[in-house]
Amino acid sequence: MTDFATFPHCYAVYCIKQALYLEYIALKAFSTYNLITEENKVTKITFVPSPKALKVQVVGSALFLTVFFIFIVVIFGFTISGFFDFLSKLIIYLLIVMLYGASIFFALNGTKAKFKCRRYEITQDTVITYDGIFSCKQRVNNMKGMVGMELDESTIGKMFHYGTITLKFLGGAEVNIINIDNPEMYIPKITEIVNKGSTTL
Repeated sequence: MTDFATFPHCYAVYCIKQALYLEYIALKAFSTYNLITEENKVTKITFVPSPKALKVQVVGSALFLTVFFIFIVVIFGFTISGFFDFLSKLIIYLLIVMLYGASIFFALNGTKAKFKCRRYEITQDTVITYDGIFSCKQRVNNMKGMVGMELDESTIGKMFHYGTITLKFLGGAEVNIINIDNPEMYIPKITEIVNKGSTTL
């Protein structure tokens, strides 16, 4: 008879390896960049989230779920496993692995879907935010009410050169341009664009 302590663990490692490999292939295909275009003498900057930020979030989600399910397996192995025969143990163990795989799939693909929808378009008149998971929602702010900007980079963001630019408006409203590549390069360009619209910046 197959040793319970060997077969399910090998199967679990194989499932995890395949899931992470598929996510690696999907992430390699996810590559988008910020664009500066000009049409009818109107300059527009289109920002999209950094693929590096996406990978950091994906790895963070995967690590959290992996640690969580390892904890469940350890608790299962050292507490209630003695109350079940081999077949019952195997079925329960495989159900845990399947639940882990489903959790990884939905968490990572939900993160990717949110990143794929999110983008920002800035002209001298407006900043348009697109966001959502199952459908993209659109929000428009008038750039004439803009009074300042802030740059926020986390420790990991500084390492991988991505961060968030916050646009501040009259009345306390804010627009966060989240997790874009090389944000410090775009602050002067945003300033130049909004100054063309005679903002209070």
